[in-house]
Amino acid sequence: MSVGDRICHNSELGTIRFVGTVERKPGQWLGIEWDDPSRGKGDGSINGLRYFQSRSPTGASFLRPSAPSLHFGRTFIAALREKYLEDLHATSTKEAIVLGSSDGAIEVEAVDMNKVRNKFAQLEKLKEVGLENYMISKAGPAGEIKAVCPNIRRLDLSRNLFASWSEIIEIVEQIHALESLTLHYNVFRELSSPLTGSCRSVVHLSLNRTGVTWEQALLIAPAFPSLKRLEIGFNDLSSLDLPVSSNVFTAAPLELLALDGNTLAKWNELVGTIKRISTLHTLMLTTERGQRAAKHPRWPTLVKLHGEPGEEAPSTDTGKLQDRMMTVEVYRLSEIPQNPSHRPQVVFQQTLQVLPNMPIKTLRLKLLKILKAKPATQIRVFVKLRRDADDAGVWGEVDLNLTRQSDLVWWGIENGCHLGVALS
Repeated sequence: MSVGDRICHNSELGTIRFVGTVERKPGQWLGIEWDDPSRGKGDGSINGLRYFQSRSPTGASFLRPSAPSLHFGRTFIAALREKYLEDLHATSTKEAIVLGSSDGAIEVEAVDMNKVRNKFAQLEKLKEVGLENYMISKAGPAGEIKAVCPNIRRLDLSRNLFASWSEIIEIVEQIHALESLTLHYNVFRELSSPLTGSCRSVVHLSLNRTGVTWEQALLIAPAFPSLKRLEIGFNDLSSLDLPVSSNVFTAAPLELLALDGNTLAKWNELVGTIKRISTLHTLMLTTERGQRAAKHPRWPTLVKLHGEPGEEAPSTDTGKLQDRMMTVEVYRLSEIPQNPSHRPQVVFQQTLQVLPNMPIKTLRLKLLKILKAKPATQIRVFVKLRRDADDAGVWGEVDLNLTRQSDLVWWGIENGCHLGVALS
């Protein structure tokens, strides 16, 4: 427990900025700067005495180390087991899933959920793992991750309690198959020298909304020598200077750099840096917000809930597998809706069970199978959006090409919803 450590209190994330005694208050206290700048009651001072300075006048609080619901984090494997291991149910027990859009009125029977539980319980076979918002702060005992789950290829650790890059390096070095690492919303201590480590397998690193500056990115990069895709969006970057003496990125095979949501203004500096990264072929600076909003009526609400499309925003679902399964109804549309209120004729096709974090590309393949169409067939997918049970609903399009925001829940696909599929 020291300055810079991350904490979670009543589901709110923050950083310890002060540890010590406070005048006229006995015992030990922690000064917390919250990620939500409106969460606190002050700016790091009490009765005129300053203990630390928060960025917002309402971004700081003081808590006892023993405060109820105050968490300092846990190990990677402890979180992994909580999410993926679930006791088997008696075969004679019928299990049901409640359709979310029915307010508990409709239940469907879930067949052979134990088979699904057994599949997820084989931790050594996991290839894609999402541990968003699981209060992880450390790697754990040496070699534990390598012994339990060495074959992970895509790992999302967004919204956890990491403060030290050394813990990240210790995790990655035990997963030799890891290709993609997502760390959105983690707040790390600043590095003063290049990060050491050998994370050679990682080719995609996502650091949106982490506060990582361009200068810090240059210190982080040496530990990821095979990096091809780097995302550092929504980090308030204003400069992109690459010192002449630096060979970072000029030696690495960087192909894509995503800078969405930043405030870069020095275009000559930006161009000069880009020219020096000879392997770079894609630079992402903006998002097509207007076009997306026009196609999907709930776009502003979804952005507020899950973040901008460039973020692969984390899920807050920490329930068991049974609670995460969704049932959706698939319909074939007679034509492509010309606008959200257009209601083409529909023909029911099939009920489909999916997980909220299913990639969009996987959903596309499942829909093609339902339609008995070839993999190369071009389709367009729409989700029916309703205000209430009596509302006829409107069709909002799901962008199958927006691969950087790939899970179903981001698009408002939930239990009981209707998906419309039209051939392009």
